[in-house]
Amino acid sequence: MREAVAPTPRPIHDGPLDSTRARFALLWRRTRDSYWFVPAVLSVVFGGLAVAVQAWDRAGLVPGWASSWPVARDGRAVVSMLATVMLTTAGVTFSITMAAVANATTLYGPRILTLFLSDRSNQLTLGALVAAFVYGLVVLVQQPGAGSAPAFWTGVTTLGVGLGAVGLLIFFLNHVPGTLHASFLVERLGRSLLAGLERPFPWVGEAGPSSGSVALPHAVRASATGYVSRVEVEALFGWACAHETVVALAVRPGDFVIEGQVVLWVGGDEAHPVLAGGVVVTAERTASQDLMFMVDELAEVATRALSPGVNDPYTAMNTMDWMAAVLVKATRCPANAGWRYDARGALRLVSPPVGFEQLVRRYVEQVRPYAVADRNALLRLVLTIGRVAEVGTPDAAARALLRSQLEAVASMGRSAVPAADRSKLTSRVQSVRALLAG
Repeated sequence: MREAVAPTPRPIHDGPLDSTRARFALLWRRTRDSYWFVPAVLSVVFGGLAVAVQAWDRAGLVPGWASSWPVARDGRAVVSMLATVMLTTAGVTFSITMAAVANATTLYGPRILTLFLSDRSNQLTLGALVAAFVYGLVVLVQQPGAGSAPAFWTGVTTLGVGLGAVGLLIFFLNHVPGTLHASFLVERLGRSLLAGLERPFPWVGEAGPSSGSVALPHAVRASATGYVSRVEVEALFGWACAHETVVALAVRPGDFVIEGQVVLWVGGDEAHPVLAGGVVVTAERTASQDLMFMVDELAEVATRALSPGVNDPYTAMNTMDWMAAVLVKATRCPANAGWRYDARGALRLVSPPVGFEQLVRRYVEQVRPYAVADRNALLRLVLTIGRVAEVGTPDAAARALLRSQLEAVASMGRSAVPAADRSKLTSRVQSVRALLAG
């Protein structure tokens, strides 16, 4: 018996399907992950702190025991030195670091730059150094002339800001080399994929034919050119329930659409162009609903690592290990369905499913042409297929897919590997065949 999915109540309307919230959420995520956001916030906070401590000192809010607190002879010189040192250190340190990031990006793809820029530790370090400069600048503006000693709260806060910034700098110098390592990038991508399997798109439910096999009379076309970054599934489902019709997605997150291209098919008596607002199109792909985006990035790291210019098969093998973990988990997850029904059992929403088959084909078919040219990577790719069969729980269709991919890898590999390694390749392929037959 089919398990009905309760519809989300939506009013019947003729206005545009509102995608403002999705676009605002995307803008907020980009702003939050940008390299300037945390430094800007910390600069405002530390500027306010400088004003506050000066006000406390002028108001005489100083504890009695502070009368014996040692102070510098020239407060302006101390604060000026702090501001100068912090800004100079920030400029030099991050210039050298960005050169290293640029080199790593050339080797393993632009994703490593994105990870570096969105890393909270890196943002906090830059923010602390810039904020310390802003703090010193605001204190200098309010300080009396040269030769004056800093008051208690100003002196204590200046010391704390300086030591805190230096501590973060030391942490940053220890943290950065690890974040620029290829294994760190691969691990982040692998864990993101594993987490993405727990929030599948479009939903977990009853499977059915693909959206292309559902005959619906009216097409809704894209109003912009770019990548589908998000589909407002709940809004589209609620609209279909309210209008008692069927909506079929012709695209999924990550697809590139051109203005005028069909993105939805709708049943009923007329087309509803307003539904185009349920498919959010932006200039770049995002990982929020696009599981294939992370698969493509993992495959890109592998193909770059196997290129003659990089020649790093062990990084490619690292991506295969993580992809094996992803595929094993995919075999244990519920089927990612393409059909969704309302509480009465009526079909309301259809979407191209994303599941085990799409994950396997997307990764293996991108990496295979490069892996067969390297003996170590080729053997590891065969082993990856075998591990999915051994550790995972693939059904008959999944085993048939893995078998076809194994034969394609073996066929290309026999003509590419040296004669001395063909026997080992044959032996490993035979052992994987036995696992797939079990």
